Amino acid sequence: MDHLKCNLGLTAEQELALSCDQEGVTVWFTGLSGAGKTTVAKTVEEILKKEGFRVDRLDGDIVRMHFTHDLGFSREDRDENIRRNSYVASLLTKNGVITLCSFISPYHKAREEARKLIGNFVEVYVNAPLDVCRARDVKGLYAKAESGEISHLTGVTDPYESPKNPEIELHTHRETVEESALKVISYLKKNDYIRSGYADLHMHTTASDGTSEPSLVVKNAKAAGLSTIAITDHDTVNGLEDAKRTGTELNIEVIPGIELSSLDGEKEVHILGYFIDPYNPQLVDLTEMLEKDRRNRAVVMVKKLNDIGVDISIDRVKELAGGDVIGRPHVARAMQEKGIVRELKEAFSPLYIGRGGKAYVERHKLTPKEAINIIKEAGGIPVLAHPGYLSDGTSVLEEALQKYVAWGLQGIEVFYSFHNLSQINNYLDIALKYNLLITGGSDNHGNEERALGSVRLPYKYIRALKKAKGETMHQ
Repeated sequence: MDHLKCNLGLTAEQELALSCDQEGVTVWFTGLSGAGKTTVAKTVEEILKKEGFRVDRLDGDIVRMHFTHDLGFSREDRDENIRRNSYVASLLTKNGVITLCSFISPYHKAREEARKLIGNFVEVYVNAPLDVCRARDVKGLYAKAESGEISHLTGVTDPYESPKNPEIELHTHRETVEESALKVISYLKKNDYIRSGYADLHMHTTASDGTSEPSLVVKNAKAAGLSTIAITDHDTVNGLEDAKRTGTELNIEVIPGIELSSLDGEKEVHILGYFIDPYNPQLVDLTEMLEKDRRNRAVVMVKKLNDIGVDISIDRVKELAGGDVIGRPHVARAMQEKGIVRELKEAFSPLYIGRGGKAYVERHKLTPKEAINIIKEAGGIPVLAHPGYLSDGTSVLEEALQKYVAWGLQGIEVFYSFHNLSQINNYLDIALKYNLLITGGSDNHGNEERALGSVRLPYKYIRALKKAKGETMHQ
């Protein structure tokens, strides 16, 4: 949160929306008395706390002292015990706490009701044979049950209904405590309940108008301390395969993305697509057509520049592009190289290749609605890019955004290299108002102006994107 908020003066509602990176989850350890539930839970707690996660632990001994001391051991009282503890666990989970519950909880129905109430619920069956538990008899309960001192003890005088499909099964009679604990932690990490690091969800490679090869972009992201990135090249997916391969090698998550340039009337609006299928036939057809259009457009722009005395060649522009996607930035670099302009932004003026300029050439007119639709057809999540920083110096107004939401827009890039405090607050409010996913990225092209990792998005927002992706897949 500190990496994003940076004393921005956010409202209480906005701070709540941006609260901790950690997603709450209840890890429910069930098994016979003496199986090792609490012992493993304590070890998991110690490890996670050392890694900086917020963890709380509930077990029979702790809660019985405070709010279940009035309950006995009948089935009704046991169910009431689980109901009360489930409610407490649900509150902790909703507030981003990893909640470790260790209760015998012998009945299927009670555990399933806990799952429904809590939501993020991982059932851990601590499976140890009855004779092993009897031999351990940590609390002396088996001895008391066998002597008749206790009338209700699971596994002796009361039944234990073993979990049918637990997320995790531990065998504490043949695993060490540490092995069992690491098994639980491994599951939580694999399923994104716990993850350290930050994300930058907007960057470009030489596949479009970036200056670094896809593999180098991933390496630079790793060096910048990022754990997750999205490659979002303009109108192409050509850099994704190389980036994904490097990400696997370096253990950095690479989300397949794209940035489609569209026109809403005369206003240029960019739509980001996350978790796209780069091999989707419709997306492939569109990107191939756009690449061809860009090449033809570059040829005409260079000719127009030549006609007004700007001495650059299309061959050099293609060399600077270094790939199939040729854009105005490559023409601008050729002009800078020849000393015609000192800074790239000077090329994007009415004198040269700025919109409506002397050498400007209109490109294929893809509408925001079409861009949103093609991203969704490719299985992706459409997100409005840098709404406060459009190419004409204006911002996307709420009225236009309402229209995009009606067309299927699912998110908004709230955090962006050049968004100011006022814009961040405004787009946070809009995201909350329209229930939009919140994303952020540097829009790095290989330079320091928009440095890679200058926007560091907590991983909770990646989980939200993944959840939306999962919901899309099941629709």
